[in-house]
Amino acid sequence: SNLLKILSEKPGRVFSREDLSNYFLVTDNTPPTVDIISPVQGDILSIGSSFPVVLSEYDNVDIISYDFEWSTDGSNWTSVDYELNEGSSFYLPVPNVSTDSFHIRVVVSDQVGLMDSSVINGIQIIPEYPTLVSYLDESQLLSLENNCVLNFEFSVAMDFSTLDDISITSDLFGDLPYTITPVTSVIYEFALSQCLASMDTVTFNFPSSLSSSYGYGFDGNESGGPGGNKVVTMNTQTLGDYDNSGVIDIDDLSALTSAWYNNDLSYELGPFTGSAPHLVPEFDGNFNIQDIVAFVYMWNWYGSQNVVAAMNVSGYNHDVDFIIDLWK
Repeated sequence: SNLLKILSEKPGRVFSREDLSNYFLVTDNTPPTVDIISPVQGDILSIGSSFPVVLSEYDNVDIISYDFEWSTDGSNWTSVDYELNEGSSFYLPVPNVSTDSFHIRVVVSDQVGLMDSSVINGIQIIPEYPTLVSYLDESQLLSLENNCVLNFEFSVAMDFSTLDDISITSDLFGDLPYTITPVTSVIYEFALSQCLASMDTVTFNFPSSLSSSYGYGFDGNESGGPGGNKVVTMNTQTLGDYDNSGVIDIDDLSALTSAWYNNDLSYELGPFTGSAPHLVPEFDGNFNIQDIVAFVYMWNWYGSQNVVAAMNVSGYNHDVDFIIDLWK
């Protein structure tokens, strides 16, 4: 740096070029410091999962590299890739080793090559048989959107090739075609290739033939070991029952009317095929007579199934005159 000489003159002096020192080099002799905060000795990690490594690190300038390694004996080390999360949390995959003396080492370097390291040991690694841990709650309803997409999350990374063994069936249509796309190593997106019908039941069967990326069998019955199927059953929405109340009534008619005049296409109902109540909508992004016909079919179907309710509830499920300006 080209710095001003340190002078003892009074404040306010105007410096000139002659007051500048010669160029000189400032050398960084301060190494970085790092400590592993988490995990700690005695923690248990599952094969195939990922775990956060939290660091406490410091450098007077900047740390530019992080190298993680693992070992089972503290002598032979294997490098491991990581995913950086917000803050100082690094996610590392758990390798396919069963041990109670798992070591983790991190080595950090600054811009001039000064380094520090930290080691934690005494971590236990155990096999984990994959389970299904997250999916749409069975009390929720499957959307009738043209492209029905659901995410399923497993406890560990899966062998993608075994996911083809999963079957998806409909009470009305039988086997449903689908595609699978990995979202992360544990979350997979299932996109149905067929439009769903109103008031259908869809069953997802996750068989015992599924396995983790390390070959551990699927724990479908959640017994702690491999074996058993996992069956998830979900119902589809009822077309025209906008509030999912199980009733097609004047509230739903009001919702459709309001959406029509406000061009809120999230309320459209057609075009459609099939017969009530199992209409199969193929939404076209447009309000027209087909949306009205779909609602009339569902209204009449519900009224025919609930004659007593229609007789006892004023204004509900009687014949209705639909007066909507098609040329709005």
